[in-house]
Amino acid sequence: IVLTAGETCEIHLRNLLAPPGTAACDEGKDANGFKCPDSTTLHTHGLHIAPSEDAVLEAVNPGESRTYTYHVPAEHMAPATLWYHAHLHGSSALQAMGGLVGALLVEPSPSSIPQPPLLSSLYASSRVVVLQHVAYGDEDDLFALPDYPSLAGQLSAGPAERSWDAPDDALVLNGGLRPVLRVPDGGVVLLRIVSATAIRSSVLRLDDPSPGASCEARLVARDGV
Repeated sequence: IVLTAGETCEIHLRNLLAPPGTAACDEGKDANGFKCPDSTTLHTHGLHIAPSEDAVLEAVNPGESRTYTYHVPAEHMAPATLWYHAHLHGSSALQAMGGLVGALLVEPSPSSIPQPPLLSSLYASSRVVVLQHVAYGDEDDLFALPDYPSLAGQLSAGPAERSWDAPDDALVLNGGLRPVLRVPDGGVVLLRIVSATAIRSSVLRLDDPSPGASCEARLVARDGV
């Protein structure tokens, strides 16, 4: 999602899952337990808007839709690298680890404070990297989630089995496992990195690609802290 400081943005969220045959999700039941995996919300991180516009506590159940209207202030920090994710209490970690996350960028408006020309050009050609952590299957690990077969058993939804060869614990970049980002020799690239992990923090390290080669990284900004 790309916004501009000072603009109003409308996002339409539709839950196209089939309504359950049983009673609707009871959000008040077992506040700290797993529940409502088919319902969701949209929550932003770092966006300077009114809490009522974020509406994180209002579920969008199967078959329902909701329109979020964000009034981004003209004085909003820009450029800003933020993110959004599903955040229904009871299933937020499951949905975030499952991929319901993304980058949210706020770009400068003509009235924003001007940037140095070099930094402005780097942002214009920047690349967005969304870092996700996927961890399923190890119920003894405090930071892991039950796998899908276990969750299906909890929901009495019948048996479920994996039909793909997937790691139980992995870091994913832009939805890919171990992707390659190519930068020309002697070139400079600005990475807008979003830590969209549900539970764990990540430590980033830059290794030299080959003997005799070197690559330097500098921190330009921390947004949404």
